Amino acid sequence: MATGRRKFPLDSLWIFALILLLVLTVWWLPGRGASGRRDSFSASRSGKKLFYDMVDRLHPDVDRELNRLLPGPTVDTYLLLGPSRYPNEAEWTDLYDWVASGHTLIFAAKWEDPAIDLYPFPVRIRPNVIDEVLESLGAEEEILELPIYPGLESERPVWRSKGMVVVDDFTEISDEEDEEFGGSYDAVDEDEGSLLDSAEMLVLNSGIQAASLPIGSGYLIVCATDDPFTNEAVRGSASAILATRILESGVVVGPISFGEHLNRSGSPGGFRLLFDPDLRPFTLQLLIFLVLFLWATARRFGPSEPNPPGRRRATSEHARALGELYLRRNHGTHVLARYLDYARERSGLSPNDKVVALFDEANDLVQSPSLDNRAAASMIRKLAQHFDPQQGT
Repeated sequence: MATGRRKFPLDSLWIFALILLLVLTVWWLPGRGASGRRDSFSASRSGKKLFYDMVDRLHPDVDRELNRLLPGPTVDTYLLLGPSRYPNEAEWTDLYDWVASGHTLIFAAKWEDPAIDLYPFPVRIRPNVIDEVLESLGAEEEILELPIYPGLESERPVWRSKGMVVVDDFTEISDEEDEEFGGSYDAVDEDEGSLLDSAEMLVLNSGIQAASLPIGSGYLIVCATDDPFTNEAVRGSASAILATRILESGVVVGPISFGEHLNRSGSPGGFRLLFDPDLRPFTLQLLIFLVLFLWATARRFGPSEPNPPGRRRATSEHARALGELYLRRNHGTHVLARYLDYARERSGLSPNDKVVALFDEANDLVQSPSLDNRAAASMIRKLAQHFDPQQGT
């Protein structure tokens, strides 16, 4: 009974771990409350699958770019909608050259992390602190302004954004401003006009939310958030129309490509991949199986077996082991010398002539440098036959 009481807390621990995994199976599995991936393959809330399917029905040539950043030369419009990682400086330069050669790039920042500098594009996206100030003051939420489609404002399409678009106008740039940007921007001739004047505002709400800018022979359409392109937003008719109008604000006359390279290169790998929403159910099932296996192996089923009795050793085992050790080390002289001392103690103070002769023969062997184990063993047998007849045989 005492053993059962000691095992009860351990059993309770296994049961608690199993219940916890079962609760996680309900709460942690992908569903309505899970964000999931944000690419055009994902059907989760933040995915873009509905928008991709809608564009695929509206346009005859739509595909995905999976293995490289830049699309093929035949692609007219390229979409980067809330990628898992933002392009680096070299990748932005490649995109700038591609757009300037006569293509259209539609870029939407991640709504939860919008801060990004698109250099060499003269555009930045920074956090929108105006809405936070208005919210702290208790002001009413501003109605979304849609210069791209004014009649849609009354429908109040979904537009969640934590950022705002900043167009850098460098027609009159000072030395201090040039140093602020690392001396990488060149002033534009005033005769060419202001870049901000040439930009087309598409969505406004406490600042610029979406705008279209001419870049060389092409266009850059930049959005401060990717939320209007998500599955959750596109389910509403007003938001679907708004997302389509943003796409069509570029000159869409050729193939359209959704860029997925940044989503693939920015997705987690290795051990973290097991907690990806698509693999999360398998991971939970694996953990449940592991808990049950550990519980089954750690728990004792049936009565405990008594410890087997220890094997008793013979008293002669030590002597045999010591003899084998001397034999391996070729120490026959040492063994014979010790046995000769033993025999002299047994002979007493007045040994007879036969014993004295036997002792002299044994002593000569001990003094011999060429004594081998066989001769030492033969001499020990002679001494044993005289003093221990039973052992000598």
